[in-house]
Amino acid sequence: VPDICLPVPSGAYHALYIELKRTAQPGKPRGTPSEAQKWWLGELQAVGNCAAVCYGWYEARRTIEAYLHGTAG
Repeated sequence: VPDICLPVPSGAYHALYIELKRTAQPGKPRGTPSEAQKWWLGELQAVGNCAAVCYGWYEARRTIEAYLHGTAG
């Protein structure tokens, strides 16, 4: 199950789910979702949720704000 769930309807979506991954850092590549995490995101989208992978807190913040303003997707 993704790291963050915002169980608030917005626009055409029932809820927002975010899988949070680290950003690239010196000596460490950016995080990548596992196959199981990709499966969860796809299943959540298939039943009317907005689901995203965000790299770092700033991207997650932008995604949440866009979702709440009805512009995510």
